[in-house]
This record gives sequence, C-alpha cells and structure tokens, in this order.
Amino acid sequence: GDLGRHYPSSDQRFKNISSLKLLEDVVGKLRAKGYRLANVDST
Repeated sequence: GDLGRHYPSSDQRFKNISSLKLLEDVVGKLRAKGYRLANVDST
C-alpha cells in the first residue's frame, strides 16, 4: 500500500515521527499477518 494511506501527513500523530517508529509499526503489522521481515534497504 501507499505510505500516505497508512501514515497520512495530515495526521498530527505522524508529524516529525522517527522512521524507526514507523518501521516498528510496519514490522508489527507484518508479524500480525504471519510474515517475517528479513531485510530492509533504507538508503
């Protein structure tokens, strides 16, 4: 999905949020669906 769909810029909860916090949330969503994150390219 689109980043803005999950973390809209209009939502103040995400203003200046650490990208690590977003990654933690994404990993949690993946785990809840039975996936396992193996690698992240964040360059």
